[in-house]
Amino acid sequence: MTKRATWTAEDTALFIKHYPDSTEAELVELFGGRYTVKQIRGRRKRLKIHKSDEYRQRHGINSEGRFTEGIVPFNKGKAHPSVGNSSKHWFRRGMKPANHRPVGSTRLSKDGYIEIKVAEGRFKWRLLHREVWKKHHGSYPPKGHAIVFIDGNKQNCDINNLQLITRAELMQRNTVHNLPKYLAELIQLNGQLKRKINERR
Repeated sequence: MTKRATWTAEDTALFIKHYPDSTEAELVELFGGRYTVKQIRGRRKRLKIHKSDEYRQRHGINSEGRFTEGIVPFNKGKAHPSVGNSSKHWFRRGMKPANHRPVGSTRLSKDGYIEIKVAEGRFKWRLLHREVWKKHHGSYPPKGHAIVFIDGNKQNCDINNLQLITRAELMQRNTVHNLPKYLAELIQLNGQLKRKINERR
């Protein structure tokens, strides 16, 4: 937030004298950077002073305050002057934001899953339990399959707590949660038995 400027009587007199024929950048320099461009504009508005006709003509500004066609602005190609310590806080190429997270960092998703950063850049966060599965099995689960947590804890990504099931089984599991506990367990055991049989074929 910009600190409110306190204009002295001497600065005000100097401002009134030079504003009509000076650019904003020149005024910033005149006051040694004590006032920003925004503060200079505010002071001009408060004092209700305007640019001189000579200034308008020199800079190609018509009576409506607009540049006339074909006029090149005086500050074209020039960098805006920095004021005070503002240049110290500019974001430069190669700099990392304060909230930057290194590769390997983890975070919790809105759904309660742990995510891990696998590379720099946008959209480089992956579900940790899928990465753990890939590390141990060489690839992500095949299409039509899902990884579930044996103990029901989404944040327990130990490989021994991860189980691969089909999407159909996952849908069935989500449905059986509404059934009595003994019946739900029976359906889940039946699914596990079928998988074991299929693995031996």
